[in-house]
Amino acid sequence: MRDFTVRSGNFAGIHIIYDNEEEALRHNMVFKKPWYGDKVESGDWVVSDDGYVIQCLYKRKIVNKRHRSGQFTMSYRFCNGTFYYYVNRFGQKSIKNFYAVATKSHKNSLGDTGRLGKYLTSRKKEFVTLIATGLDLYSAYIKAYQVKTISRNGILVQINKLMDDPVVREELMEQMQPFIRQVEESIKEKTGATSLVNFLVDQISELVTDPKSKVPKERRENIKLLVNMFGEQLGIALRKKSSKEIEDADYEIIKPPELGQSTN
Repeated sequence: MRDFTVRSGNFAGIHIIYDNEEEALRHNMVFKKPWYGDKVESGDWVVSDDGYVIQCLYKRKIVNKRHRSGQFTMSYRFCNGTFYYYVNRFGQKSIKNFYAVATKSHKNSLGDTGRLGKYLTSRKKEFVTLIATGLDLYSAYIKAYQVKTISRNGILVQINKLMDDPVVREELMEQMQPFIRQVEESIKEKTGATSLVNFLVDQISELVTDPKSKVPKERRENIKLLVNMFGEQLGIALRKKSSKEIEDADYEIIKPPELGQSTN
């Protein structure tokens, strides 16, 4: 048995990792395998690919907004890092090895996570933290990456790339949990609403879809992006305007032509 210390974040504290299944059983632990099994949920103990028994702290399904055919990434948060497997449109899993002896922070670790090509750099971490503290995406990018020469459109392109990064999305969702809970409690207390989602969905939908809204376009786009990111977790979906709706417009009634006799 060994201790693994997490110094910051939602999972800060000392976590136990058992050296093997026999040791875990001696401590009356119930565990599941494989670690990527469909029945594994947040809080379950699992067996890593190198035989350790470790707790799954958080499990989440990540759906990339560009995927239209059912593809998704399943994310598993352990004390020593976050590990993934990818499911393509045919339902086939692409699973990386998860070795509990190594940590994900090592780019070329035994966890084989370096092949993802994306990991949480210090700039990505700062970008996420700035957003979680209330800064808008555009300003957060400029501050985190100390941008001076790149164009506005170029910045927006880079922001979209960052928000498509599953590691960034995972970290942002983690850091925003306290804020989401605080907002939910405040809304329920002030409005008596039984559900935060029911209270927000109509207001958000109207805000981002009404072309006459006085809210600046940049703010609306930020909200759209966040709803696209977290809508699945929060149960929020933007209303789409019905094709049968007709916009109010000025019009003129034209009289039909009068019937007459032909001169031929």
